[in-house]
Formats: sequence, structure tokens, C-alpha cells
Amino acid sequence: MAPTKSVCGEDLLLTDQYNYDTWRKQPEDINIPADMGLQEKNQYNYNAEMANHISISTTRAYETLVKSSGTPPAVTKDIGAKMKAYYKYTKEEVEDMVTSERFEQVVGPIPPTMLQFLIKERMTRAKKDEEKRKQEKDAKEKAPELAGSMVMSKAALIDPLTRSPVSIPVLFLAAIKYRQHPSLFWFTNDRLRYATENPGNMPTKKNIALAAGTEKSLLDCTKLEVVWGSDVTAEGFTIFEWTEASANFLEAVQILSAKPDPTNQYSYAVELEKHQKFFAALPDFNRLFEVWYPVELQMRNKILDTDARFEVGIWKDEASGTIRAWRIANGGPQIPTSLADLGPNTSRQGQASARHTILHEIDNRPPPTGPRNTDNHRYDNNRYGDNGRNVDNGWQGRDNRQGREGFRDFRDQDTGRERHPVT
Repeated sequence: MAPTKSVCGEDLLLTDQYNYDTWRKQPEDINIPADMGLQEKNQYNYNAEMANHISISTTRAYETLVKSSGTPPAVTKDIGAKMKAYYKYTKEEVEDMVTSERFEQVVGPIPPTMLQFLIKERMTRAKKDEEKRKQEKDAKEKAPELAGSMVMSKAALIDPLTRSPVSIPVLFLAAIKYRQHPSLFWFTNDRLRYATENPGNMPTKKNIALAAGTEKSLLDCTKLEVVWGSDVTAEGFTIFEWTEASANFLEAVQILSAKPDPTNQYSYAVELEKHQKFFAALPDFNRLFEVWYPVELQMRNKILDTDARFEVGIWKDEASGTIRAWRIANGGPQIPTSLADLGPNTSRQGQASARHTILHEIDNRPPPTGPRNTDNHRYDNNRYGDNGRNVDNGWQGRDNRQGREGFRDFRDQDTGRERHPVT
């Protein structure tokens, strides 16, 4: 008796309205059992694919006859069998079969679809390898063209002093004006250049209290201190950095300061310049940097925060007292610590001469000799510090003998008249 039901579950004969494409669709791959090896999987998938090919051919023939005549011949009773799902392959299994044809043969038979994939993958990889070899060959052939091709046609001498100009960023000027106390050591040339060239890296904060109804971005000194440090102590800094930063800081204050006028002879810039020259002229300026620096910081802030004007007597008492206390605490000799301590010779020339004599005795080095450049009040042979470093930063009256003794002011601060350098 002929069957009345199709393998798809519907009554025979199937009409041309049946969805044959859905019946021929390949099912989703299934996960393999834990104990199934690659060879067993290949065997199963091979048999499943062969069966699916037969099913597809049978279904296609049945569909063609039904749609062309309405009734299939007696030899074609039904559509093909239900499509079989394949077992999944892992990436490692596929890579092993692609890499080694011998391995592929051992775990065969390989299903036709998988075999086509393996062959195409090998062809693709072989093509890439060939392109790579060709590129390497071309590179070797072009190498002789590069050899000897670089010619220095315009030899130039590098000037170690030629660098991009230093400018004071607006954020740093505002930090001084609004008394945010930016660290003095943020004003070295390198850090000013970095801040100028990388403004986006400078931390800022909003402040709406500067002017009614306005908002302004200010330098966030608290955050910047985490990266660049503060100037509370001189630890980690050198006298050369103090000298450089002080010059730049003074320039910033000069930009901000109002010019003195007949009604007000004082300005922040003028007072700060006197302040800096005072500390630069201290005996033992270099070696006692960390001793006198806290006093310099304190007096600098008094000028900027409380509008204190420079008074040489007050500054002298603060500095000499601190240095003298340090010497006593450290068991050192009572070396003069201010011009007032230099003895009975009260003349300015006698004081300066005595000061230099004492310092050279401390250093066990003879006073420098050689021609002097009296036009700009500097010694020609005193422009270089220790290790040959040029520490002349353009401050008038700087006597940096062997990079140790710091500044000298060759103008009488009371009369403004020029005084000649003395030894």
C-alpha cells in the first residue's frame, strides 16, 4: 500500500504551494558530545552531508515535477529525507587541519564542504606568504638605492644657548595677581616653556568671586603642586634653579606691576628686585642656599601679600640671624653673615673687600685674577660656574666667581651712583 503521508508530515501528494526551500534548509550545527573525537566527528559529518545531498536532490526533483505537471511520476513518491545537522568544529581543530595536510588525512574522511574550506584557506595563506616574500625581495633590491643617499649639504654649528624664548603664561600671571602663591620653582625656563607649549595640560579651576557676575579660569595650584612640587622648602632644587626662576618671577611681577609715579614711588617689581639682589649678595650664597631660602620665601611673600616695602636693615636682621643660628647649631666657625658683621671698616669698599677675602679663605682658593670688563660691571673670567656651566643670566652686577659667590650690586642703592668692582 502506497504511503499517504509525506516525510514532512503533510498529506501526499504535495502541491506546488508547499515551501520546499524551508525543507532543504540546513539546520544549525550542534555541539559535540564530550567523548567524541575529531575523526569520529568528521565521519559523522561526512555521512550526514552525503545524506543531505541526496535529500536535496530528491526534494528538488519532486518540486520540479509538481510545479511543471501537477503530478509527480510513480517513481518519485515523496520529497527527500529530513536534513541532518552537523557537529561543530572548534577553532583549534580547523587550524590543525589547515596547517597539516597529513593531519587532515589521519582524521578523515573530511566532509566535502569542510574540505573545500580547508583548500581555500591554504590557498589564501599561500597567496599572503607569496606577497610577503615579494615585498621582502623588493625591499632588499631597493636597499642599495638608499645606501649612501644621505648627504649633509649644509653643516651647521649648534648653539647651546639658542632655545625658544621664554614667556610667562597668562595662568601664571593671574596666579601671582590673585595671590594663589604659585611655586617659585615653576618659573624655571623648562617649566615655563612646557606650560606655554602645553596649556591644555595645566590644571585649572573656575572662580566666580573675582568680579561680580563673571567667571574666570585660574591655575589650580593645589593640583599642580602634586606634579611639580611646592616652594615651601628648597629641598630638591639648586641655586641655579633659584637664580633662573627668580629672574623669570621678577619679570612676571614687572609685567603685572603698575609703574611708580610721583604720588607713589613704590611698586611690587621694584621692591622684589631689591629683595632678590639682597639675598643674591649674601656671603656663602651658594653653600647656604637651603639655610637662607626659608627667609627669602617669607620676605618675598610679605612683599606680595602685605605690600611690605624692602628695608635693608630688616632683611639683614632676618637673614643674618637665621644663618648665624644655623652655624651655631652645626658647630661651624662664626663666619660673617652680613655686611654689618664684616668688622670696623665701615666703608662700602672696605666691607666688600673684607667679604671677598673671607670667602676665598673659606674656599682655600686664591681670588680670581685677570682682566675685568668694567663696561658691564662683570669679570671676564667669572662668567662660568662649576663644571664650566655658563650661569650668567643677564642680571647686571652679577659676580659669579666659579659659580659660588652669587650677585654683587655695583650701584650705591642710596645714591644710585655707580661703584667700581673691588677685590
